[in-house]
Amino acid sequence: MEFSKPAFNAQQHLELLIGRGLKVSDKVKASHFISNLGYYRLSGYMYPLQVPDGTHQFKESVTFDLVIDHYNFDRKLRLLILDFIERIEVGLRAILSDTYARRYGPHWYLDTTLFKNPNTHARFVEKVKLFCDSCEFQFIKKYMFKYDNPPEPPCWMIMETLTFGQLSVLFENLKGGVLKSEVAAKFNAASPILESWLRSINSLRNFCAHHARIWNRKFAIKPIIPLKESWKFLENIEDDTNQRLYGILSCMVKMMENVNPNADFKIKLKDLFREYNCINIHYIGFQKEWTEEQIWQ
Repeated sequence: MEFSKPAFNAQQHLELLIGRGLKVSDKVKASHFISNLGYYRLSGYMYPLQVPDGTHQFKESVTFDLVIDHYNFDRKLRLLILDFIERIEVGLRAILSDTYARRYGPHWYLDTTLFKNPNTHARFVEKVKLFCDSCEFQFIKKYMFKYDNPPEPPCWMIMETLTFGQLSVLFENLKGGVLKSEVAAKFNAASPILESWLRSINSLRNFCAHHARIWNRKFAIKPIIPLKESWKFLENIEDDTNQRLYGILSCMVKMMENVNPNADFKIKLKDLFREYNCINIHYIGFQKEWTEEQIWQ
């Protein structure tokens, strides 16, 4: 099948939306938004506001302002989540580095015997070496100027240079044992559960960092939400909870109960929901009784 859709300008897109029943009070303003945000980008917020019959007709009384409210809500939600992920990332760096350094020394991350897959570990070490050779971080350059045995900096320096994805892979590749379980326990999880949480958080972080829509999205990389009583922290779990934002955020909140118990993420999230009370949060997996869950109180 050949693609034959023409490229529309902002005004043509706006007329298309009006023809589908979207209420527009200020056409100049609406055209400006479409020009600067992009019709296709905004269309992701429109589908749930349309009649689900394939005609793309909007539900009664849906306005362009409501579409923009959804866009702005999603943007503020991404920024709030990125701030929370930063706290998780910093905590993981510190706890992982300190736990293994006290047992295996400052350069434990170079020890192949600590890792499950030697090829994955070798690729990680090679990336570290290449990074250090061309790094502009002063603390890395200072170490490499002063020391040559080993030529790679200690773990507490290297941890500060890793991406969240690299941290996730590093933790997952560690062999199971007391120390790995100790790290996981700091985040209220068993090792395999924490591995799944880190993978899903990294995926969510990438969506947020690249300004992708997270409202009304199902995530392919899913966290394990424990059902075993000893690890269980959610009472009401639906079939798609671990595919929705609510499931991932619940895991993040559980992770940080011990590491950063005074984090104000929950307060700010509830404030955001109140600010945009026109948004149906069911589309991000939040159930009516979500505030009754212990971790969200």
